[in-house]
Amino acid sequence: TADTGKTWPVYLTSVYTNLFTYSEQFDSGWSKPNVTVTADNTTAPNGTTTADKVQQNSGQTNADLANIRRTGLTSTSGKNYTISIFAKVSANRNFLMINDHISSAFFKKTWFNLSTGAVGTVHGDHTASMSDEGNGWYRCSINLTSSITNTDSIIMFSPTETDGTPTVTDNQGSLFYWGAQLEENPLTS
Repeated sequence: TADTGKTWPVYLTSVYTNLFTYSEQFDSGWSKPNVTVTADNTTAPNGTTTADKVQQNSGQTNADLANIRRTGLTSTSGKNYTISIFAKVSANRNFLMINDHISSAFFKKTWFNLSTGAVGTVHGDHTASMSDEGNGWYRCSINLTSSITNTDSIIMFSPTETDGTPTVTDNQGSLFYWGAQLEENPLTS
């Protein structure tokens, strides 16, 4: 081909793998301590009726103990990971808390305000972002670098009602969830 003198951008294409199985089916393959999952309860961001309702059970006042979670995850020290989920307000909860145990031996939490679309309190080791996906849905993401190699890491998604605290009112609050992702990747794909 002829040299036109124009510089063309170089496109890098990478394929990233979602490390979560059942990423749209929170009633299968996920631990559900102190919550009830109602499968296919509302319209997901892609227009299908595949989003699940996650409702905290009666008697729950601590979102750390009432959530959906994946356990037994493998993390490698020095690797970048991105955790994301689509979330929407259902009842009595306005915040999503992502609780990460993949980046260190300790739990690290970041909050997302699903009523305003603003990122709330962010753990110092997280980079957080939200994108408005329409119809009340937000894609909430955190990026982190793991400081440990572990084969029993945990990630939790919790409905909360206040920024910066896992304490909740015992009123069976709920959020809608869809499309969780965990990728060894510094960006949300």
